[in-house]
Amino acid sequence: MKKLTLDDIKERIARIENAALYDFEVAHAEEDQLNEDFVECMAAGVYSKQYAIEVAKLIMKVRDIDFNRVCA
Repeated sequence: MKKLTLDDIKERIARIENAALYDFEVAHAEEDQLNEDFVECMAAGVYSKQYAIEVAKLIMKVRDIDFNRVCA
């Protein structure tokens, strides 16, 4: 498993923002994958407590991106 860095997360958030403009399903899938990858990193213990807090705060910004979050 690859540790998600703050730069990795910023890049993925930018992809979600871009996808949200054109395809909310892709944006939603990318958001779900980012959250899953973060949880896997947490479970594997790859982050210090302080770094995990920074990562989580950054990931939470995805909630501010406006797109339909529809579950089938």
